[in-house]
Parts: sequence; structure tokens; C-alpha cells
Amino acid sequence: MDAMDTPEKITPSELAERQKSRWMMASTGLNGLLSIAKIGWGVYSGSTVVIADAVHSISDVLGALLILAAIRFSRHRSLRFPYGLHKMEDMAALGGALLVVVAAYEIARAVFFSGGARPPDNPLATMGFMTAILVAEGIFYVFERRAATHLHSPGLQSDVVNWLGDIGAGVVVMAGIGGHLLRIPFAQEIAVLIILLLILQGTWGVLKNAILSLLDASVESELYAKAKNLLLTTPEVEAVEGLRLRHAGSVLFADATIGVAAANFAHAHEVADRAQRRLQEAFPELENITLHYEPPFKPFKRRAFLLTAEGSALATRFGMARVFVLRTKTARVSC
Repeated sequence: MDAMDTPEKITPSELAERQKSRWMMASTGLNGLLSIAKIGWGVYSGSTVVIADAVHSISDVLGALLILAAIRFSRHRSLRFPYGLHKMEDMAALGGALLVVVAAYEIARAVFFSGGARPPDNPLATMGFMTAILVAEGIFYVFERRAATHLHSPGLQSDVVNWLGDIGAGVVVMAGIGGHLLRIPFAQEIAVLIILLLILQGTWGVLKNAILSLLDASVESELYAKAKNLLLTTPEVEAVEGLRLRHAGSVLFADATIGVAAANFAHAHEVADRAQRRLQEAFPELENITLHYEPPFKPFKRRAFLLTAEGSALATRFGMARVFVLRTKTARVSC
């Protein structure tokens, strides 16, 4: 096979980055089209709530562009940033979540403090238009949420929350128009409260994860226990000390010291490589693994004594020894 025909080898982390970029590009493109459609219909129908919803969608487009740029540049490495710029994704997720909080405040302010809004000239047609918008947003929301969970991407999770905010704003528009037609008291206010709670609940998770990652917090206890168990069950690994796992964007960094009872360094290195491969297979999002190996710590000291035949004195020469005694003493461990 010609060298030019050899397929490019793509690592799992690189494949995940490409998938995240595609999702963000699809999200940005769809949200941009829906924003244009909302603005056009809002002007045509004279509905201020539809125009306000369009403005809210445009803010989400800006947030999505920010996250897309972060994902694209997160793998950039240099002498100053040898581990890459993965935390840009966390920063973008934090910024996107804050934009959602601001949008939620704007929705609440428009409903509760602005004295209502002008109803559309064609309310039934506007409700049909908003129903089609909600269906499109709901389908994309479901599939992107699955992708965000599968790829462990805080950037995609933030964008999922943005789509939830769009769906919430659309429901508010529908509730407002429906309440206007049916003259149901407080229908719009109740809908707004429920949607705001859903938006803020999702936003809190994104904010918390982004802040914890930026502060280099450890991973969840379940993830930590799984990684430690994988190391301990690796053949010839007798102990695991100082295991540390941390998130940076949607990737993981790990380092640990393992105890290996090997006769030589070459064999100990083979055991460490085997443990590293097991971690990489279990956690494809692992970007970097650093394993140090050393002889396993013995919690005791054992001494050998050569005694005379009577057993009451140490033998002064090896040939005079008649008794071989082993004594074990527990070693002190300093915390």
C-alpha cells in the first residue's frame, strides 16, 4: 500500500473533539436559522413576545459560537501551555451558563415587571408556527443531550441547557398566546415559574462542574473508586498510592504511584504499561496518564539471627550457628 493511502490514525480523544465540534456547528447553524425565522414571524405577526424569543435565541447563538471556539482551540499546545487549553471549554461553559441565567432573568422581567406584551395579529397561526419551532428544538435537544453525556463534554452540556432555555421561552410564548385566547388568569405566570426552575436546575449543574474543573477538584468518588480498582486488579500491582484524577474540559488527567514487586526495572515498566492500557480502555477521555512504580511498601521489618546451640547467645562465626531465628517487628507509619 502506498504511504499516501495509509489511513490517518485518530486517537479516541481526537475523535471525541471532532464529534463535539460537529455538534456545536450543527447547534449554531440550527439556532441561527430558527432565530431568523422567529424574527421574521415576529415582525409579520406584530408579536413582541416572539421577537423577544428571537433575541433570546440570538444570545444562545453567541454562546454556542463561544463554546465552539473553545472546543476548536482546546487541544492547542505550546511551550507555555504544554497540557493544552482544555480548560477553555470549562470557561466557555461557565460563560454560557451565566448567559442562560441572564436570559432567565430577562424572561421573568418581561413577564412579571413589564406589564405584558402585545398579542399577535394572527394568534392561531403564531401558535402553529411556535409548535413547529418547539418540535425542532425538542428533537435536537434530546439527541444533543445524549451526545453530551456520551462525550463527557461540559461545553455541550452548557449548550444543552441553552436549548432547554429556548424550549422554555417557546413554551412561555405559547402559554402567553393561549392564555390570551382563553382568558385564563395567571396561566403565563405559572408556566414561567415552572420553566425558570427547570432552566436554573440545569444551569446549576453546568456552573458547578465548570467551577470544580477550573479549581482542579477531584472527580466523583465512584469514578475514583473505579480507576483505583482497575489499577489494583492489574496483575502484579500490589498497591496504589496517591491516585489523583482531575477534569480539564471534557478530558481527564491521571497520575498515581503503584507498588510492583518486580525483579528488574524493565519488568516493572511492563506492568506499569499494562496498568496504563487498562485505564485508557476504561476511560477513553483520559488525555494523559502518569504512573510511577516502586517496590511495594512492607508494613513490617524482619531480622534474622544466628544463635549458638544453647540459643542464648549470638554465634560469632557462621560455622558455630546451630539455630536460625526470624523476628518480625511492625514498622511505624507516619501520617
